[in-house]
Amino acid sequence: IKAFQNALKLDPSMGDAHQNLALALARSGRLQESLIHFRDAARLEPENVRVHNIYAVMLGAAGRSDEAIQEFQIALQLAPGFAATHVNLANLLAKQHRRDEAMAHYSEALRLNPAFVEAHYYIGSLLLEEGRTEDAAAHYIAALQTKADYLPAMVSLAWIYATASGEVGTQHAAEAVRLAEQACQISGCKQSRLLDTLAAAYANAGRFEEAVKTGEEALSIAKAAGENNFADSIRARIDLYKKGSPFRAKK
Repeated sequence: IKAFQNALKLDPSMGDAHQNLALALARSGRLQESLIHFRDAARLEPENVRVHNIYAVMLGAAGRSDEAIQEFQIALQLAPGFAATHVNLANLLAKQHRRDEAMAHYSEALRLNPAFVEAHYYIGSLLLEEGRTEDAAAHYIAALQTKADYLPAMVSLAWIYATASGEVGTQHAAEAVRLAEQACQISGCKQSRLLDTLAAAYANAGRFEEAVKTGEEALSIAKAAGENNFADSIRARIDLYKKGSPFRAKK
């Protein structure tokens, strides 16, 4: 850090020095200071795509979403073929509930890179929120075809299969258990959402004793983490399992 600061004392117009100092400050946890130098680097090197991208990521980390969106948009004006930039921008737009814009950028990322695992996952998540479970499942499957151990898609697909009504839930009961158990093995089975999904999968397969036990593990972790609303949802599902009923997601 000191070396970059000394370089800037000699020549404050060195864009690369501002960028290097900003990165060093960010790695040291000095985010607000780093943003000042990212801003200066972007001002001094306005056509440097990497600077705009990193600056946008850091602005997002600082909670300055509107500014981060602007920086990602500048980066895409300079280099519209960067699929990762489209996904990063889409993530921020989705958080602002600008779903159509987010979907457009996720879709463009997939057009640029059809094997972009995260793009498939995020599109699936948006579709799932809209209740389009079949379309969501197709994107989760596509993500897993590219990366078989991609945990977020594995858990989300297991949840769809485990909580679906009618033939979908019945036909995919074994697959829901397989996906959830595999995700558990990969992650160490310490996440409340994952254990809740595994419990739902067990219940959907008629394995209610295991569903109750696993659900109670999920509940314990959720309560310890202060996830009170989620804990209430898990508790309600456990009550269903104790009565011999699986949980069904609302359409």
